[in-house]
Amino acid sequence: MMSNPDRYVMLISSMPYLGRLFDTRELPLSWTSLNKRLTILEAEDAKRLHRIESLFEWANEPEKQTDLDVQHRYKKVEPALTTETLRKMVHQRLEMRTVLVALRRQMRGERLPPTDPSWGFGRWVGEIQRNWNAPGLGVDRVFTWIPKARKLLENKQTLEMERLVLSLVWTQLGQYAEWHQFDFEAVVIYVQRWKLVRWWSHYEKKQAGEKFNALVDHALGQSSGLFREDDSHERTA
Repeated sequence: MMSNPDRYVMLISSMPYLGRLFDTRELPLSWTSLNKRLTILEAEDAKRLHRIESLFEWANEPEKQTDLDVQHRYKKVEPALTTETLRKMVHQRLEMRTVLVALRRQMRGERLPPTDPSWGFGRWVGEIQRNWNAPGLGVDRVFTWIPKARKLLENKQTLEMERLVLSLVWTQLGQYAEWHQFDFEAVVIYVQRWKLVRWWSHYEKKQAGEKFNALVDHALGQSSGLFREDDSHERTA
């Protein structure tokens, strides 16, 4: 029977290099191929991975779920966070989500902090509430990216905001990866980074498609008068 360390070594060794986040145009590994490789994990590890990934999916999209939803999801995932690194990874992501939620609420003109205790997560909730109307929420010495994020949100620079958040998460994962090469944490890190690459590549394609459609609409709009004129000639002929 293969031991867990051997499984991790075999699994990680089989994973292709993902490259740099914003330089990768095509995924080096499909979702089907990734899942096939992950079947080497023991059942308990596979369950743990699924729970952690489900929480990360929700943390990545703060506008698509309530704060209470995230708190409930965390309670379900917490037993799977069996090492300090896993706890730090999850806590760091949820604390980032808390800051992003606070910034977005500020942008909506909310002058007072939320009173619901479930609105945020982590060590900095109290500090953020006490400094709700400060540009840096009182925590910009810790989250040094807040001024840049605020400017991007104010200017409605959605694409650059997405780049900023993704790059922050990518860097965080890279820092953990330095200490975890062939263990369960390494698997979590790889899957997370794979999903970031997939998300960005899909986002870029979506953006390119929307730009193409806008160009087409613009071109059709310019020539629509000609079509209307032709139609009028046909109607009066």
